[in-house]
Amino acid sequence: MSRIDRREFLRRGGALLAAGSLPLSLVEVAFGRASTENFTFAYISDSHLTHLGGTRFVRNWDRGLIRAVAEANLLEPRPDFFFYGGDIAQFGKSEEIDHGLEILAALRGDVHYVMGEHDYYLDLGEHWRKQLGPDHYSFVSVRPSTPLPE
Repeated sequence: MSRIDRREFLRRGGALLAAGSLPLSLVEVAFGRASTENFTFAYISDSHLTHLGGTRFVRNWDRGLIRAVAEANLLEPRPDFFFYGGDIAQFGKSEEIDHGLEILAALRGDVHYVMGEHDYYLDLGEHWRKQLGPDHYSFVSVRPSTPLPE
């Protein structure tokens, strides 16, 4: 694979919102020092769920996230894990974050979340951290058949 810059990565990944749908990308990463296998992850981002009061949300945004999750679950080959790239919420309301996490719970696989500025907006990320843990973390993800590096 040739080297690409950030702009080209986002273009290839479909990271621009179009017609109310969310970006969904399958990314393959070449092996590093600790592994001889490539790995893949799927990327979903920027649902911007907007709470209207009660149980009502802006319909096209939740439908976009539901569709992205359904399409992610159909990916072949299966990604090794999923990234949610931030901005579940539009205004950072707890209702918006909880509603998004309920939809994202349908993803079949490990999900790693990144806090977006809209998730942080209302309460400086307090509800996000309560639901998902620290906003800065690292992880090691391996396929079940792949031994951990020594």
